[in-house]
Amino acid sequence: GQHNEELARLQRELRLPPDNMELWLSLPRIFSRQSARFELPLDRRELNTMTPLDYVRKHVSITSNRRLLYNRVFNRNRKEVDSEDTTQENAERTISGQKMTLALGEMMGRPLTEDEAAWFSQLVGWSDDDWLDFR
Repeated sequence: GQHNEELARLQRELRLPPDNMELWLSLPRIFSRQSARFELPLDRRELNTMTPLDYVRKHVSITSNRRLLYNRVFNRNRKEVDSEDTTQENAERTISGQKMTLALGEMMGRPLTEDEAAWFSQLVGWSDDDWLDFR
């Protein structure tokens, strides 16, 4: 969209090297507790009936210093636009459960092992058939 065009124009003006997504995603990362903010619902009784995935959707926020990486990885793996009349901005902001392991590996800077992927999938509660939204 317009945002991408502005970034490309600015990149040309500043004579920046082309964005090398593969290199960028392969760089090692150090994660800390400051990468995300975990909040509690106002009514803590909600936690008794909330699924782990609901909790993540509603009460976990990616901090601004990680948001660019998160957005890039999500956009790389998100649901493809099905019809020509659907613009990128209007496309669903969802990712399939099948691509989630790959996306998590890109976020971590290394692929997840099968055991790690299975453990995390079970912990959070998603399956390959699920569609997970950007939030």
